[in-house]
Order: sequence, then C-alpha cells, then structure tokens
Amino acid sequence: MILVLFLAAVAGVPVAKRIRTWRRRRATGSDGVVAAWAEARDLLRSHVVRVTSGMTVRDVAAACLLLNGPPVAEHLAVLAVLMDSTLWSGARTQAGAVEAAWAAVALIRRALAGRPVRRRLGAAFHPTSLRPPRQTPVPV
Repeated sequence: MILVLFLAAVAGVPVAKRIRTWRRRRATGSDGVVAAWAEARDLLRSHVVRVTSGMTVRDVAAACLLLNGPPVAEHLAVLAVLMDSTLWSGARTQAGAVEAAWAAVALIRRALAGRPVRRRLGAAFHPTSLRPPRQTPVPV
C-alpha cells in the first residue's frame, strides 16, 4: 500500500505538469503568449534555474546564459520580443504570435533535452515548478 502511494505521488508530478501544459496551450491571443512564457519559466525552474516572480523574460535569459549557455537564452530572447509586443504595444496580438511563442518554448525544451539524463529525470519529477515562483522582496 505504501509503495502504491509513493508511486502515485512520484508519477503525479509529471502528469500534473502535462495537464498544466495542455491547459496553457489552449489559451489564445495575448493570454496564449503569456501562457507560453509561464511554461518556459516553469520548465526552466524544473531545471533548477532560479526564477522569481519579479523577473522578466530578459532577466531569466541572463540567468540561463550562466547555466545553460546561449541556445536557451537565444530562444528566450525571441519570447521576450513577443511578450513585449503583446503586453506593451497596445495593439491586438499579431497573427502567429501565439504559435511563435510556443515554438520558442519547444526550442527551449529541445535545448534542455541535451542535458545529462540524470538532470532531465530530476527536472521531470521535480515538484518545485508546480508552485508559483518565489516573491521577490521589494526594495525600500
């Protein structure tokens, strides 16, 4: 019985992540671009990149340069441009922006797939990204 509960708990983390991704992929317009950013952020958090709630896409890209090298940071740069145009342009989300954002997430996922098997397995079963990012302290 204890073994069954343990296996259910361990298998529950990847299943919960898949369900979360599926729900995010269904978002459209500006919500779809933001959902792609949330997916990339949580994917990187699973791979032990320190991400806080106050970090922008460019902040996370800078952190990735230290940990993962240029490929992940380059794909985050594409996502940053999409986020900026979606959130700050005042115009409707351009056609294809959601697809481009999710394509950047797929490329980030592919770049992280090159990490050692042990790290990828750790990321798959790491429950940290199921919680919201840490709050950043506000400087006074």
